[in-house]
Amino acid sequence: MQTGRMDLPVDGMTGLPMCKQLGTLIEVQHTSENTGEMFRDVMRSYPTGVTIVTSISEGKPVGGTMNSFTSVSVRPPLVAVFITTGSHTAMAIAESMKFNVNILGSEQEKDALKFADPDMARKFAEGNFGTGQNGIPIIHGSLACLECNLEQQIQIADHILFVGEVTAAYHMKKGNPILYYKRRFMELPSEP
Repeated sequence: MQTGRMDLPVDGMTGLPMCKQLGTLIEVQHTSENTGEMFRDVMRSYPTGVTIVTSISEGKPVGGTMNSFTSVSVRPPLVAVFITTGSHTAMAIAESMKFNVNILGSEQEKDALKFADPDMARKFAEGNFGTGQNGIPIIHGSLACLECNLEQQIQIADHILFVGEVTAAYHMKKGNPILYYKRRFMELPSEP
């Protein structure tokens, strides 16, 4: 296998590389007006699973839809989630030091959309949740849940990286996960 640097044409004004896409040369531009949208557009090309991360604040349930979630370690069992700084969910996790990651199934698009809404009262109004061993909400209908104690939090740009040690992990039902790709929810063709 041959490895090495791919030579791309360079823009004369910016000195930045330009890339080819389907035979058309597209300039990579870095300006404050378009960098964010260009970045979001590229990231939409990466399919992700969908979770609802829950916690509590002053005894009330808090949560939001998240797709920036990953496992970190098996020994000890650690997971991580990035949450927007200043959001209700981020503040609740920092306050309670606990959170749950609810892994959504293919039939939970409505839950994903509801928990993406900033109106916290609406999210939990229908009683669609129970309580985990750690006292944090578990969303009914989820495929699986990870109960976590906050291990570490790191401010990174406009998000906080929360690393949690998993204290309980369980499957809640069989089924396919819901995926998010190019601003749409999708389902795997069949369970592997």
